[in-house]
Amino acid sequence: MTEQTPMTDSAPAPKNEDSPLFLLTLALILLILFGGGGMWLQHNTNTALALQHQLDRQGLITPGTITDFREVSGKSHSYYLTYQYREQGRNFTHECAVRESDYRSLAAPGQTVSVLYLPENPTFSRISQSLEMNKLRVNLMVSWIFMGTGLVFMVALSRKAYQIALKDPRKSRVLDTPFRDR
Repeated sequence: MTEQTPMTDSAPAPKNEDSPLFLLTLALILLILFGGGGMWLQHNTNTALALQHQLDRQGLITPGTITDFREVSGKSHSYYLTYQYREQGRNFTHECAVRESDYRSLAAPGQTVSVLYLPENPTFSRISQSLEMNKLRVNLMVSWIFMGTGLVFMVALSRKAYQIALKDPRKSRVLDTPFRDR
């Protein structure tokens, strides 16, 4: 003979998605991922912007030569020029993104360009046609979007967790504190 278990009137166990603790944990993880990623991107972008501003203030101009060029196509087109310049007895080679019009006018090996470089660190340079500053400004906006998204996730999921806990405190131990009944 098989034994049957008696039926009880207890409520079914809550799903993890309905648990305030689960939602708060998810909110924290998303805040760390989006907020932390945004802060990391913002820090790196601010560092690069500071170098670009230093280059604008203290940079010297020297002649350079286009040595190579390439066009990358996919969902959009990107254009790159490789340039070389000689300073302090050494050759330096860099690649930079440029507008299509600049690419079309300069994409020929041997073409002369003006290179702005830092005298104390000649490895840091750009040509006047470079889109580096535009890319950095976009990165800065993206970093704010990431941090804002992390904050929105945190607020939205925390509110949902709080609402669930208020409706049915049995679903959560989050609100079980000595201050709850005061």
